[in-house]
Amino acid sequence: MHESLKLYSLKSFFNHAKARHLSEKQKESLLEIGRILPFRVNNYVLENLINWEDIPNDPIFRMTFLQVGMVDGSQRTALEQREILNPHPSRQVEENIPHYNGKMVEGIQHKYQDTVLLFPKEGQQCHAYCTFCFRWAQFVDAGVPQFRTSQDKEWLSYIKNNESIKDVILTGGDPMFMSGKYLSQYLVELSNIEHIETIRIGSKALTYWPFKFVSDKDAKLILETFELVAKKKTLLFMAHISHPNEMNSDIFLKAQSNIQSAGASIKTQAPILNNINATPQVWGQMWSKQIKLGMIPYYMFIARPTGPKDYFAVDLRKALEIYLEARKVVDDPLAFLKGPVMSATQGKIQVMKAAEDLAFKRTIFDLKVVRARDVLNLERELQVSSSGPVYWIDDLLAMNSSDRDLLI
Repeated sequence: MHESLKLYSLKSFFNHAKARHLSEKQKESLLEIGRILPFRVNNYVLENLINWEDIPNDPIFRMTFLQVGMVDGSQRTALEQREILNPHPSRQVEENIPHYNGKMVEGIQHKYQDTVLLFPKEGQQCHAYCTFCFRWAQFVDAGVPQFRTSQDKEWLSYIKNNESIKDVILTGGDPMFMSGKYLSQYLVELSNIEHIETIRIGSKALTYWPFKFVSDKDAKLILETFELVAKKKTLLFMAHISHPNEMNSDIFLKAQSNIQSAGASIKTQAPILNNINATPQVWGQMWSKQIKLGMIPYYMFIARPTGPKDYFAVDLRKALEIYLEARKVVDDPLAFLKGPVMSATQGKIQVMKAAEDLAFKRTIFDLKVVRARDVLNLERELQVSSSGPVYWIDDLLAMNSSDRDLLI
């Protein structure tokens, strides 16, 4: 099986045969929402992953096609709407961009002491845009800050001269949207830095364009580069898989096998999303299949407070229930799995327990810091409470004043 990549905007999709499944009113709504949020879909997703007889309920359709309810429908300008949608949550611009030689380093975020995020300028697109993506601002017209490496390669000097950095994550966009030539350059340069131990690639391509690892013209170069890098460093392919329906094709199975045969381990992560995957059955099925294929479930995230967050929001109580129930149906111990986790300003914070306090009509949550901006906070435990719905850490009240710094 081989396909040539075809990318569709909203207007070009309307000329595709699958567009007949949408009413004129749905098309008008899509165009209106597409003024504000990015849209792209490819031929593989259109023709292989979406059940067009189950529109608009199909989860992959909702993951790729903008839905009514994702924006408020006001007459504000697109830029005003985008600002309201909080394009860069958790103070990424203010606190995550490092300085080197007296200026900001373009294309890098350095939040955790041992880990940097790298945004290759050639990889700031995707094969299809997820409607829930917290990096949506990377894909819209000018008006909000965007992350991408610059020609001067200050990012490389910064990493080379900071020996506390052990782990580099290529992110985007999608690094696997790059040609094999550019991807190979980044991976080889990083693998030649002695103090780097782990290189991670965050990508949706395994399920949204698996041909990248099988039959694309640069597939051979990509897999050969993986083999080269894996001999020198720990190479992790961080597969973004949000629903088991993404893993049903033979070409996916071939791509997954090729990545692993090239020496990369595959870890999986996804947010828990209302209207998409917010049931224990979906997560249990997804984790079970991933484990069977030798993949490692890693994170269940709480969706960040950005973009169409209200459409996807799941209360922390429900998220914890789903996580615990889903684990019960999976045979593997899931030793690496953490969830539900909020990637907040001060670090990744896991919800460990929720208990009802009937006397005060509130819920008490036990939280744990599993990744910390300040290493002194690592493994720190705290109790917080809420008397109403909780969708993000700022909906919670610290029960001890000393914990308030983690709720910023």
